[in-house]
Formats: sequence, C-alpha cells, structure tokens
Amino acid sequence: MNSNAAQPSQTIARQPRILIVDDNAPNLRVMGDYLESCRYGVLAAQDGEDALLIARNARPDLVLLDIMLPGIDGFETCRRLKAQPETQDIPVIFMTVLEAVDHKLAGFRAGAVDYVTKPFQKEEVLARIATQLRLRALTEHLEQEVQARTHALTEAMAQTQQLNAQLQQEIVERQRMSDRVAHLNAVLRAIRNVNQLIVREKNRDALLQSACETLIETRGYEAAWIIETDAEQNPLRVIHAGNAAGRADFVSQAQQGSWPAWLAQVFDPAQSFGVEKPPCPGAKSTPAPGKLGVRLHHGQTGYGVLVVSLLCVLLDDAEERALLEEVASDIAYALANLEQEQQRRQAEAERERLLAELREQAQRVQQIIDTVPEGVLLLNARGHVMQANPVARNDLARLTEEPSGMPITHLGDWPLAALLAPPATRGLWHEVQAEDHIYEIIARPVTPGAAAGDWVMVLNDVTRQREITRSIQRQERLAVVGQLAAGIAHDFNNILAVVTLYAQMLSRAVNLSPRERERATIIYQQSQHAAKLIQQILDFSRKSILERQALDLVPLFKEQIKLFHRTLPENIKITFAAEADSCVVYADPTRMQQMLMNLVVNARDAMPEGGELHVSLTKEALPPTLRFAPPPEAESDAPPLRQEWVCIRVKDTGVGIRPEVLPHIYEPFFTTKAPGSGSGLGLAQVQGIVSAHDGVIDVQTAAGEGSTFTICLPAMTPARSLAPAEELPDSSLPLGHHELILVVEDNLPAQQALIESLELLQYRVLAAGNGREALTLLAQHVQTVNLIMSDMVMPEMGGRLLLQTLQARGIHIPVILLTGHPLTQELEDLRASGPDALVVEWLLKPYSLEQLALTVAEVLTRVTAL
Repeated sequence: MNSNAAQPSQTIARQPRILIVDDNAPNLRVMGDYLESCRYGVLAAQDGEDALLIARNARPDLVLLDIMLPGIDGFETCRRLKAQPETQDIPVIFMTVLEAVDHKLAGFRAGAVDYVTKPFQKEEVLARIATQLRLRALTEHLEQEVQARTHALTEAMAQTQQLNAQLQQEIVERQRMSDRVAHLNAVLRAIRNVNQLIVREKNRDALLQSACETLIETRGYEAAWIIETDAEQNPLRVIHAGNAAGRADFVSQAQQGSWPAWLAQVFDPAQSFGVEKPPCPGAKSTPAPGKLGVRLHHGQTGYGVLVVSLLCVLLDDAEERALLEEVASDIAYALANLEQEQQRRQAEAERERLLAELREQAQRVQQIIDTVPEGVLLLNARGHVMQANPVARNDLARLTEEPSGMPITHLGDWPLAALLAPPATRGLWHEVQAEDHIYEIIARPVTPGAAAGDWVMVLNDVTRQREITRSIQRQERLAVVGQLAAGIAHDFNNILAVVTLYAQMLSRAVNLSPRERERATIIYQQSQHAAKLIQQILDFSRKSILERQALDLVPLFKEQIKLFHRTLPENIKITFAAEADSCVVYADPTRMQQMLMNLVVNARDAMPEGGELHVSLTKEALPPTLRFAPPPEAESDAPPLRQEWVCIRVKDTGVGIRPEVLPHIYEPFFTTKAPGSGSGLGLAQVQGIVSAHDGVIDVQTAAGEGSTFTICLPAMTPARSLAPAEELPDSSLPLGHHELILVVEDNLPAQQALIESLELLQYRVLAAGNGREALTLLAQHVQTVNLIMSDMVMPEMGGRLLLQTLQARGIHIPVILLTGHPLTQELEDLRASGPDALVVEWLLKPYSLEQLALTVAEVLTRVTAL
C-alpha cells in the first residue's frame, strides 16, 4: 500500500462519514473513536434495522458491517442496502471473525466490496476504508463530470450547429471518461478476485500461480510474474502466466544475481515501483508494452517481486499502481499467513515429537530404575513416597510399619531425618538393621543446596553380601590353615618315616630282649598313631590320597555298627537302617570308615547322659535343601555314574549345637570340648573327606534337640562285579638280589634310615643329597643302577626335575618317588610325558618296611618283565 492509503481522499470536499454496525458496544466505541481520530465522521448502529434506517436518512459514504447481528444478520442487511436505490451505491465492508471461505463468498454475493477479519489491525481497516472511499469518490466524480458535460453538450447542440465541433469533442471526452470508469471497474474486479483467491487458496504454489492468472484474466495484462526471493533478495524461483515474450531478459538476469536497474528500484525504501518504460508512439491509444514491478512485503519481511506487462499509457496511472500495490500487499499478507500456519504446524509436530521423546525417555528411565537390583525411591520433603521401584517396595514392607500412602518417619530403628543427613562415621552409607536383614542406605537431594526438596534414596540389602564375605573370609582362613597343615604334614612324614623304619628294623634284631622288642613295637605303634593324625590333617587339607573303588556302604556300615555296639557306652542305643540292599558309591573304604567313626564319636560326646543314635542309608534324588555341584566325570576305569545320590544320616538325641557355634564346626582345631578331650579335627576331616568324594554335607540342629548330619555322595551302579577284598600279604618280606639302588634324599636321617632298610632287604645302595648329585653318580654307574628312589622336594634339583632330566637324556631307569604329599594327577602327568619303558611309582611317607619291600620288589619285577 502506498503512503497515502491510510489518509482520506483529497477529492472528497466534505468529511467522509462511516456507518459502523456492530452489536458489541465496546467494539463499536473503540472503532468509532479510532475513525474520529482519523478525521472521519462516525455513525453507529447496533442492529440491521437501525443500520437501514440511518443509511436511508444519513446516506453515509461507507458501511462497516458486522455479520453476526441480532434480528436480521449482516448478509441480509447488506442485501437490503443494495436493493434500495438511495443506498445501493454505498460500499459495504464486512467485519467478521469467521474465516471460512463460504462465509466470505456469501458476503461478496450479498454486495460487499471487501472484508476484514477480527481481530484486525486498525491500520489495515483504515487502509481498506481509504481505498474504497477513494474509488467511490473517483466514480462519483467521473459520473458527475460525464453528466455535466453531456448536459452542456445537449444544450450547445440545441443552441447552435456551430458548436458541433465542440460537441464532438465532448462526445470523445465522454467516451474517454466511460473508458476510465470501465478501467476502474476492472481494477476493482481484479482486487476483489485476488482477495477471494487469497481467502480460498491455502497452497502456496497454487496461490501464486492463480494470482498471476487472475491478474491477466480480470485486468487484461499481457503477462504477470512473481519472483520469490530469500532474505538477501536473491531470486529463488519464478511463477509466470500469460505471454512469455520478453521474459528471458529480466528474469534470467535476476536469477543470475543481477537485478535489472529498473526492477532493483523496488528494493529501495525511497521508491515504490520499478518501471520499464519503452519508447511510446505518438498516438497514446496505440498499445506499447511496458513492465511495472512492485515489492511483495509484509511488515519487515520481503517475499519477492510482482511484475506485470501492460500498456505504456498505464504505467503511470495512479489507479493501476494502486491496484498493483494493493494486490502485492494482499499476496504478501497471504504468504505471511501461510508461513505462520506452516510454522504453527511444524511447531505442533515438533512439540508432539518432543513429547513422544520425553515419554519414551521417561519410560526408559523407569525401566532402568525397575531393573536396578537395589531399591530406589523418591521422597518429597514431607517423607511421602512419590515413586519406588519393585525392589524398594519390597524393602519398605520390611523397613517401615507406616501404612501405604502415609509419610515415612522411620526406616528400621533410624528416624528418617537421620538417614537424610550424612553419616557421622566415615563412609557414605547408613547401616540399618530390619528383622534378619542388613541394609546400607544413602540419600541425596534431587536439587543440591535446596533447603527442603525432594530426595532420592537407595536401599541396598547387603545381607547376602555380608554372608558371602564372611564365608569367603572363613574359606580363606581355612585355606591358609590347610596349606599350613599340609606343610606340617610333609615335615612330620619325613620324621615319621625315619622313626617307622628304625623301629621296624630294631624289632627284627635277633639279639633284642623281650622288653626292648616291646619298646620297639610301642615306638612303631605310636608312629602309626602319629601317621593317622597326619592323615587327618591331609584329609582336612584335601591333599590325601584316595584309593577309590566301587564300594557298597551297606555291608561296610553294618560291620562298623557292630564295632560301635562293643565300644559305645551302654546308655547309648545305636540303630542302623538301609532302605536298599546295596548303596554303591565310588569311594575309599578307609575314608568312609573314618568319616563314620568321627560322626559317631561326636554324637557320643553330645550325649554324656546317654541317648539314641541312628545311622541310615537312603537313595535319593537331589535334596532340595542342599546345594549340590554336579558329580564329576568318572575315571576311565570307573563304573558309570547315575543321577542319584546315596545319603548317609547320623542322628543323635544329644545337646545339639548352639547357634553361635554352628558357623565354626568345620574349622580345624575348633572345639567346644575341654582341653585334652579333642583335637578339633574331627568334623574338619569329615568335611574334607566328603569334598574329596564329590559330595556335600549338611547339619540340622537345635540346642537341646539333638543334631542330624546328612552326607550325600554320588551313587553309582557298577558295570562289573565289585572287586573282592584284597588278601593280606604274606608276613615274610620279599628280599632283593643285591640290585643297585640310587637313593636321592636331602634329609640325612631319612636318607640313612632308607639306606639301612634297603641294605636289610639285601640291596646295594648309592646315596645323593639332591638331583644334581644323583646325575653325577649316574654318569659313572648308569649301566649298573637298577632303581632310583628320589624325594620330591630337595634343594637345587627336586624329584620332578630329576625325572624330567632322565627322560630328556633317554635314561630308562625305573623311579620311585618319595613324598610327604600325595601324588595323584601329578604322577599321571609324569607317566604320560615319559617313554613307555620308564616305570614311575611312588611311596607316601611315612611308609613301613613292608610297604618299602613290596614296592621295590614289584617295580623291579615289572622292569624285568618288560
């Protein structure tokens, strides 16, 4: 719009009067005050009937008509105004809040020339009023001038024929004025059609294309272009309609970033139009195409340029320019509305997307919190639980007695306020006891520094963790004790080997008195008792040697029970029951006897006043109350295993085990008996034997109600008959034939005892203090040495390295390894790595003279047979 659009037309002599029809009194008053401040006369009506009456009597210059009125509405009021001759020429502009195209088309059909939408900008209303008043004033002026000139011409023709030339001139002038009126009507039609297009069309491309076509159809332009630009006034694309002649000149130039000089003027704030005016011919009526451009802008935003091709004579026409300025303003306004609508839809879509992401994130956070193994809850300043994961809900049921929905005051025996404060002692967690559970609790404010805000609290049930930690610590202590026990057993076995051999050699002396022979026998027996004690230590440390075989526990336990009948006090009644005829396990018979013996002795000591002792054997599936590991794979020559267990139960009616004692019953050297009444190794040995046989042990006890020990071992069904019991060897010792034996032992007493024992057995002996000395001797006697007997642990070179060196050098002399530690898998590895001709056996210290004689004879016999 040009700068004069907001002012009343200068061609109207009197002050224009505006009739405002609106049933809303505040709107009526505000609009009236504003128009009066712009030097317009204002008439007011609040319904259609008053409006018709005022219009007939006062003949206003323009009517601002609301659609929604009491009585007859705005459409009917407009139709009646246009139906009355005295009011039909008064232009009507609708004021409406209705944006539907149908309502606006109904207004134009009723005779309105324009419309404004509520809420509206006052400047826009003022501009539209000024335009309509100016057009009406021009129309009335032209009609008055035509009528005046026609009247004058008629009078002149009647007066004189001499004025004919003047009359002809007046006719021409009249025709010109008629053309002018037609021109103005065409301008008005173009504005009206473009406005209707803007109301109807919501597609940007279709809007611009239809605007160009409408200008050509209703105004008769040769061509029309809309060149869209960006914020830096660079052309983006061109919309065109009509004859394309001459299009390439300025459009292609603009698309290359260089606007034609005449068109660049539209971007100058001091200029309104850009005009390309070719030389016009002498006769003004001769068509001469030119171009007129105007900027498309709304407020401070520019959208491009509107260019039309029109007759040269119309390039400077004020109405033509006003038309283009009005159309450009309306198109820019429509583009701004479309952009706002698009931005609104994009903002709405973005809001929905962000809401969806927020909901997804909230759901993901909730899922994470729900899967956290610790309890997590959110508390407000008053102690209400606003959110809690499943673990926290379970923990709260144990930690607080407050009903659900009530504020928390205590957790366990701690007040909530104390738990929200940092712990007084070192660390970040409070420790809270609830029933038989231990919790570590930590709280942090959601907003750091807030005086009284929300809190996040973590509840960590560490009961099981503490139990595991205590168990690990107990196992570590047991492992250390086991290692110490194994080391002590090794040293004791070396000592006992010397004592045992010398005692047996001494008892065989021919010149010994009966008293001395009895003393030698006592020494040997005590060394055997000491060896059994060492065996208990090895059982506890799980380093003992098991001679496992398919063993039926039913006959074995029956014999043991017979022995217990003779040895237990008479006030203890012992019974035995087996639910099957046989309960076969893969076990060491000696260890099974020792295990049962220790349990029965413990039961005896728990019943000092007498009682009942019951031993039973059953076959069961995996007991649900015990934690079993799957049975290990059987050895190559062992019968196949079944998924069944043999359960041994030893039940007494004694004093039971106190709760504070129960966690320590399997610890070595722990005993509740008086000093000198027990070593504290009984149950530790039992647990070691059970573990070595791939079983488990459990106890059910209560103070004053007795105890029941349950031991479960993997059951088996032998693929062949059970091996018969070994026969006792002949009491006579096998003697040698003066074979040469190399003894390798760093312990001099043990070495000397072994040498004397071998010489007693009629063998020749060479001695070395370690493996390196043995290799030196072998270099001299390799062809004559028949057997090597070597200790495992020696300085410089032990038995293992000596054996590996012999294998590497291809020396196939048989070897017997002497050790205080049992060799199981280690011996198999040594055998597997050597040649077939190398025989490797071992003797566990302390060994008897009979064991020594039999082992040496058996190895030498085997070598002779190879």
